[in-house]
Formats: sequence, C-alpha cells, structure tokens
Amino acid sequence: MFAFEPHQRFHAKHDFQAVFDGGKRVSAGVLRGIVYECGKSHSRLGVVVGRKLGKAHTRNTCKRVCREWFRLEQHRFKRPIDLVLLPASDQLIKYAYDERKQRFDNLLKQINYILG
Repeated sequence: MFAFEPHQRFHAKHDFQAVFDGGKRVSAGVLRGIVYECGKSHSRLGVVVGRKLGKAHTRNTCKRVCREWFRLEQHRFKRPIDLVLLPASDQLIKYAYDERKQRFDNLLKQINYILG
C-alpha cells in the first residue's frame, strides 16, 4: 500500500543538484529539507547525511527514519515533489516516537504551505 519504490528515490547526482539549485528550504528543528516541484506523477526522496552526524550506524538509522516517514506520509503532499532531507543532528533518532513525528509533521506543514 505505502511502499517506497525505486522510482521514488534519487539515483543520480543531477537529481540532487536540480533540487539544491531550484528548491525552497524548509526547517523543523534538527530536520531540514529542500522542496522542489518536479511536475512528475509521483514524489521522490533523497536523504543527505554527512559524516559530522556520527558513525555509519547512526547515519544509516537517520536515513532509515527519514525514508520511513516519507513512505508513510507521501500521500499527504498537495502535489508531487522532489524532496531532499538533511538531518542536522543525531538528535532525530534519539527523540521519542511522538517527538519525532511532531518534527516531521511540522516539516510537512511547511512543505504544503510552500506548495500553496
């Protein structure tokens, strides 16, 4: 039902570059994002996690949390978008589920506000 299919991911550098160049920035605490209206029939997600965030298992957990949120909430976007998420801190994975969900919901509200 709410799968995260391969066509919903960024696969190449130029996908990320298009969002970085033409997207609008949103932020919700330790979670930042860049939104780009792609004009496609489906939304896509890219997650960028730098080494400053921590060791590999911490970075992978952050990416997994972001992908899971996108998988469950992609139907709530007003229009299909390209979204790059940039977790700013490992606090994202240390939050309790309710706090994490609240951060992502705040981000979703900002995204839908930008989409109009």
